Amino acid sequence: MWVYQCSRINLNLLDGSRPLVDDSEDKDEDGDSNLLAAVIGLRELSASTADVDPSKLAQNWQGEVRLTQEAIAADWRELEHVSPALQDDRDLVLLAVHGSWRALGFASQRLRSDREVAFAAVAQNWQALNILSDALKDDCSVVLEAVRGSWEALRYALEGPRADKQVLLEATKQSGKALQYASLQLRADRELMLHAVICDWKALKYAASALRADRELVLVALRQDWGAFAWVADILRTDHTFTAEATKQAWPAVLRFRAARQAAAAGSGVSGSKSGRHGRGLGIS
Repeated sequence: MWVYQCSRINLNLLDGSRPLVDDSEDKDEDGDSNLLAAVIGLRELSASTADVDPSKLAQNWQGEVRLTQEAIAADWRELEHVSPALQDDRDLVLLAVHGSWRALGFASQRLRSDREVAFAAVAQNWQALNILSDALKDDCSVVLEAVRGSWEALRYALEGPRADKQVLLEATKQSGKALQYASLQLRADRELMLHAVICDWKALKYAASALRADRELVLVALRQDWGAFAWVADILRTDHTFTAEATKQAWPAVLRFRAARQAAAAGSGVSGSKSGRHGRGLGIS
C-alpha cells in the first residue's frame, strides 16, 4: 500500500512549491494528515497543470516507476496497489510475474493479452492460462508451453489448441486423459492415438470407433492391461488373438472373453460383470 500512497504524494511535489504538510502544525500519529494533504494536492495540481514543467513531470514519473520497481522486486503483491497506469506498464508487470505467476491477476487487460507476459506466467504454472485473454487461450504456442507443465492446462484451452496435433502429442505423454479435450478429428488420428496408447493404455477409451477396431492399436493397449478390453470394438471381442493376449494377464479376462463369445453365439449383448482387477467393473462400455 505504501507504493500507492507514495505515488500520490509524488504528484503533489511536481512544482516543488511547498511541502505537503506544514511542519509547524501537529500531525496525526497514523499519518492521515499526510494522506489528506496528498488528496488536496492532487486537486490543486489539476487546476495548475498548465504551470508544470514537462521535464519535471517526466522526472517525477521516472522516480515513481523506480520506487515501484523496488517495491515489486521485494514483493510482487505490491502490483495490486499501484495505479492502473502502472499496472499497464509492461516492464513492471513482467517483474511482478517473474516473482509469481499470480501477479498476472493484477495486470491490465491489455497485458493479459501480451505473449511475452503470457509465456513468463505459464512457464511457472499452467494454471496461469486461466487468467490470460481468450486470444491467448486459443494460441497454440502459449497453450503448448502450459501443457508442458501439465496436460490439465487443456481444460482452459479453446478450440484451436485442442485441435492441434503437436499440443496433444505433448499432453498424451503425461496422461491418456488429455484426449478428453481433443477434437473429434484428432481422436480419429491413428498416429496420435497409437502414440497415446503406447504412453497410456487408457487412452483407448477416447479413440474414435474405427480405431477401437484397429488390431495393432488395440493389442498395444491389451498388452499393457487387459482392462483395455472395455473399449474394444465388438468385432474384435471374439477374436482368438485378443483372447490369448488378454488371458495371459489375469483370470477375469478369461471370464470376460467367455461371456463375449456366449453373447455372440446367442446373438445378444453382453451383460456387465461386477468382478474385476483393481476394483474396476467388468461391464462392457
